[in-house]
Amino acid sequence: MKKCVKQLVGITTCILLVSSAAFSGQKKPLKVFILSGQSNMVGMASTNTFPAIGMDPVTAPMLKDLLDKDGKPVVCDDVYICKPGDGEGPKAPQERFGKLEAGYGGGNGRNIGPEYAFGIYMHKMLGEPILIIKAARGGRDLFRQFRPPSAGPLPLSEQTIAQMKAKGADVEAAEAKNLEEVGYQYRWMMEYVKMVLADPKRFHPAYDPEAGYEVAGFAWLQGYNDFIGGNYPNVDPKAGKGGLKDYSEYTRLLGCFVRDIRKELNAPKMPFVVGVFGMGGKNAEGNIVAFRKAQAATAELPEFKGNVINVLTENFWPEEIDPIMAKIQQKSKQEDKYEAKSTEIKKELEAAREEMKAAKGNTRWLQRKIWGLEKDLTNSFLTPEEAKLLEVGVSDAWYHYWGSAKFHCRTGKAFAEALVCDKQ
Repeated sequence: MKKCVKQLVGITTCILLVSSAAFSGQKKPLKVFILSGQSNMVGMASTNTFPAIGMDPVTAPMLKDLLDKDGKPVVCDDVYICKPGDGEGPKAPQERFGKLEAGYGGGNGRNIGPEYAFGIYMHKMLGEPILIIKAARGGRDLFRQFRPPSAGPLPLSEQTIAQMKAKGADVEAAEAKNLEEVGYQYRWMMEYVKMVLADPKRFHPAYDPEAGYEVAGFAWLQGYNDFIGGNYPNVDPKAGKGGLKDYSEYTRLLGCFVRDIRKELNAPKMPFVVGVFGMGGKNAEGNIVAFRKAQAATAELPEFKGNVINVLTENFWPEEIDPIMAKIQQKSKQEDKYEAKSTEIKKELEAAREEMKAAKGNTRWLQRKIWGLEKDLTNSFLTPEEAKLLEVGVSDAWYHYWGSAKFHCRTGKAFAEALVCDKQ
C-alpha cells in the first residue's frame, strides 16, 4: 500500500491513492484525472494575467514551470486533455483534445482554468503520461442540474403546480420536462467520461491497452449557482432575502455525487478533491462562509475520511486586487471629486456612448473606443502601480475570481498536490 504525502497548501486532510491495475514488473496504467464543475472549472482567466504571478514573491517561482524560455505558456508532451463540445450547430464550440496547453478554458481560446497548472504539476510529481478529462459547464448548480441519481427526484413544487393550473398551463408536460432536466448535467458529464474511457488511445497516444488505465482522481470546483440560488431555505424562516441560509442539503447532495461517480466508474476509493468556495477570500462573511462550511462538511463524513479532501481556494483569492476595486467603486460614487483629466475623459466617454446609440452598421471601432476610454477613466485615478496590477491581474468578473491566472494556477497546483501520494 502506498503511503500518502501530507500537503501543506491549505489542505486539512490527505488521501490515499491506490492503483487497482498497476503491479510490480508491469507497465503502469495511464493515469486519468477528471475535472468538473461550473464556470470557474471551465476557466475564465486570460493568459494576459500571467504577469501578475510574477509580481508576487510567493507565486513568482511558479513561472519557471508555467512558461517556456521565450516567456510563452508551456505545452506538455506527456499530458493530454480532452473536453466536450458545448451546444449544437456549426458555430458551437466542438470537442477538443490534444496536448495540454493554455487555451482549454472558456471564451476566446486564450483562457485557462485549473487544468493547466494541474497537469503541469501532476506530471512534474508523477513523471508519467497523464490524461485529463475536463467536463465542466458554466452556470450550473448541484441542487438541480448536476443532481446525482441517488439524491432522489426533484418534482415540481405544489406552489408551482398550483400557479400553472391557475394559468391553464399543461402541468403534465411541465412535469415531464422537469423530469428530463433534473440531473441532465450529471448525465452529460458521465456520458462523456465513459465515452473517453471506452477509447483512451484516441485521446492519448501513449495509452497501452495491455497496461490499461487508472482513474486516479476527481477534482470538483463548483458552488456559485448554489450559493446564489433560491433552493436553500433561510436558517430563520422569518428572515428576508438577505437572511443567513441553511446550505446543509448541499452537504448531502455532494456526498451522493461522490458515491454515484465512484459507483459508475467502478472506483470505490477514487480520490476526490473539493475546491471549497473561495470567493471574497479570507475576509468573506455571511452566506459565503455558511456555504463554505456546508461544502467542506462532505469530506468530514465518516465514510469519506481519508479519500475526500478539501482544498480551501479562499487561500488563493487575489486579495491584492480588492483595495484597487474598492478604490474604483468609491471614486465612481464621487464624480464631483474627479480630477480635471477624469472629467474630460468622462465627457468624451458619454459622447461616444451617445454616438453608439445612434450608430448604424459596423460599430466595432466605436466599441473599442468606448472600452479604451473606460480604461483611461479608471486609470486616471489609480497610481501607475495599481493600474498595472489591474491590467495584468484581472480579465473577468468577481464571480470568476477576477479572471486571475494566479488564482487558477495556484488552485490547479493544489488540486494536483492533494491527489499525489508517496510511492514507498
